[in-house]
Amino acid sequence: ISILYANNSNNINTKALKVDELMLLFFKYVGGSCGYGNLYSTGYGTSTTALSASLYRGGLACGACFLLRCYGADAGCRGRGIIVTATNFCPTGSLGGWCDPPRVHFDLAEPAFVQIASRVAGVVPVKFRRFVPCL
Repeated sequence: ISILYANNSNNINTKALKVDELMLLFFKYVGGSCGYGNLYSTGYGTSTTALSASLYRGGLACGACFLLRCYGADAGCRGRGIIVTATNFCPTGSLGGWCDPPRVHFDLAEPAFVQIASRVAGVVPVKFRRFVPCL
């Protein structure tokens, strides 16, 4: 794959990239499938989520905020909720099929995940409220 990109000195270069390198560049500059750019400089930080197809709805949910709360005695829950902004799509066909329809899945960055559950909990059940006010 070849792409055109600008390096730090604003010189335009053409470079052959592996697919994983291309994806890293895409997410660095585009900010996920919703196109919000660098999520840190735009103020989102790690309080973001990639949504399964059932929630993402072809991008219509981009920018929506969700209140997530882990539940279940054996799930490693911390007992508090977190508000996250939808900024990305969790691709179907992922390991475990968590993002595949008809599943409802939120893919969180580790700093957001550990606010609602223990780091070692893995995939946890959540209750959520859709379209809450964003922080």
